[in-house]
Amino acid sequence: MAASDPQAKIDRADKHIRALARMILAFRKQAYVVEAQPAFWSEPLVGGGSADVLIIFAAATEQPPSLLWGPVIGDIVHGLRSALDQVAWNLSVAYQATRGITPPPDPIPPGDRWRDIAFPICRRSQGWNSLWGSKMWAADPALRAAFERFQPYFSGKNPADREPLAVLDELWNIDKHRHLHLVNSTIELRDVISTKPFPGIPDIAFEVISKTAPGPLVGPTEIGRARMIRRPDGRLTAPIATGPDGEMSPGIIATSLPQVHMNPDLAVDVAFDQGPPAYGGSVLKTLRSIRKTVQNIVSAV
Repeated sequence: MAASDPQAKIDRADKHIRALARMILAFRKQAYVVEAQPAFWSEPLVGGGSADVLIIFAAATEQPPSLLWGPVIGDIVHGLRSALDQVAWNLSVAYQATRGITPPPDPIPPGDRWRDIAFPICRRSQGWNSLWGSKMWAADPALRAAFERFQPYFSGKNPADREPLAVLDELWNIDKHRHLHLVNSTIELRDVISTKPFPGIPDIAFEVISKTAPGPLVGPTEIGRARMIRRPDGRLTAPIATGPDGEMSPGIIATSLPQVHMNPDLAVDVAFDQGPPAYGGSVLKTLRSIRKTVQNIVSAV
């Protein structure tokens, strides 16, 4: 087996990730509706004036096609996991060759220790010794310390179960043995942009006062609230009435009008299900993080 095989697996996963990114981008443009409604209450503003509050809602118009995307996610996960296993195999074969030992030809007989060789992924330090002994028995013992540094319990930026290798291993097991990975639409309010009410009329000013953490969109879901800032004299620079000459006159804005002049800036995404193994993480961010980790390991060894 050529040493380039693991990199070929990563390169193939890259193509799948790019294809999935294009599908998600197209989905983002049509998968939701957003509206804002007045909250019918006001808060005092520091320095005078008052603020009208708008609640911003989002709802999914369709759900991500898990039956279409699930197999693609599975192919990405399998390619990255098998790249690691091929690293373990190559290192084992190379080390045993220095001792004059070669693996049996394919198919390797059931029960043969060569069938157990795989890249070890360990979430708890207590299991490391036995896992190394069962999965990497044929590799150079001098590699053990380097391989331990890759382990989720050792690498340490996140809880072990949320480290990229742990997420990869569980995504792989789920896809192989249980079901396709389900994904959901998520949406996050980043900002509220004012739009021009009418020529010659200054923009209505908005500011975000709360944001809801991204989560699955099932029905209409509050994603945040924005405050419509009034001038200290209590007026808004927006028209509400037409004078005798047909021109719009500035005045107090009607409660149904402000949302017409606001444009929510949104982060629309597709995420894994809540809870383990990916804990509602963005599909593309999660897969790219795993891919980066796998590439770093392959390059290092």
